[in-house]
Amino acid sequence: MAIVKCKECGKDVSNSADTCPNCGIKSPGENQQSVIDISERKVTPAFGLAILFIPFIFAWFTLRKGYSTQAKVLAFSWMIFIAYQMFINDKPQPTTNSSSTVSTKSDNTDAECLKTLQCWGEKHAISAGAYCQRPIEKLAKYSFEWLDGAFTPRFSYYRWKDQSQGLVTYIGDKIKLQNGFGAWSNYTYECDFNPATNTVIDVRIGQGTL
Repeated sequence: MAIVKCKECGKDVSNSADTCPNCGIKSPGENQQSVIDISERKVTPAFGLAILFIPFIFAWFTLRKGYSTQAKVLAFSWMIFIAYQMFINDKPQPTTNSSSTVSTKSDNTDAECLKTLQCWGEKHAISAGAYCQRPIEKLAKYSFEWLDGAFTPRFSYYRWKDQSQGLVTYIGDKIKLQNGFGAWSNYTYECDFNPATNTVIDVRIGQGTL
């Protein structure tokens, strides 16, 4: 429906009215500029979906004249809710509990493994091989040559140095040392190792094989 001003009295009247209800003139809306009645704009399904998925843009459209207060409140409430959820999700989540859980499980696993030499020794054999290598090499007065390979472990045996502290002595014989006359001999070696700190406590070598 279009509302126009009566050409006689200037009051609002329908453009389809035959007479003005105020002054009685005939065809009161003739040649008058129409004013569209937007007193109650409807939120169409398409506009509603636009507000639902892109509220930061389309919620502002409800501020246009004609949309009800309810439509404005719902649109901006939804926009604020989405903004709040985005803010909450962007905040760093506390990891204290998860880290504590992982640490507790790791501690329990180590405690169980420490009960047996086989578990504890095999678990840290690779680390011992890496950290003990250089200290053993320093005991050679002349040239040395490692005899271990990809499928040959550097340490063939291990024993407790101090079980209560988790200290292990790793033993092997995969090295040759050269003496002052240029002759080569096989040697055995021992490395006292602390897996908790990856620390070499002591190393020893002796001529012979295991």
